[in-house]
Amino acid sequence: MSDDPATRIQDAATSLFAHHGFEGVSVRDIAAKAGVTVGSINYYYGSKDALYQECGRRLTQRYLEEARGLLEREGPRAVLEHYVDFAVRDPKLIQVWLDLQGARDSEKRGFSNREIMEPIKVFLIDALGRAGEATPERKLRMLCFVGAVILRSMLTDEQFEMLTGDSVERGDEIWKKVLFSRLIDE
Repeated sequence: MSDDPATRIQDAATSLFAHHGFEGVSVRDIAAKAGVTVGSINYYYGSKDALYQECGRRLTQRYLEEARGLLEREGPRAVLEHYVDFAVRDPKLIQVWLDLQGARDSEKRGFSNREIMEPIKVFLIDALGRAGEATPERKLRMLCFVGAVILRSMLTDEQFEMLTGDSVERGDEIWKKVLFSRLIDE
């Protein structure tokens, strides 16, 4: 655990928000998990809303930093494989994004579109463009690809095994092969 209270707050909040959604988490829950006072959250972040948005920004930046490095070192295909692995390994970004998209508050949905989805979309379209022309058909394939990854990240291992009729490892291997062959590779 970090010594920095702001980092502890953000780590605790990200975990709680990803598992319970914005409405399912109180400032007291975050403070208890972070080992800080409720006042510390307001001191560092100003409000629960601001903290939630910062969690979304941080998750997005973490994904993009990893993916940009891959794009330069290994190319577009590695970026797409990383997107799949990132979403399945650590689905917090997708869970926070889905929670924001489901919010009744149009400002939260706007934040989600502007600060989370737009930077990722721009990056993935750029990566797709490096792999060839980013035609409307390829962009639509990318949308389907992203949707399939979001669905996979939402499934528990038990649900995935039930749906595939195979182990998670074998099911993931087959799923990735089909995902890439149908939506990315031409």
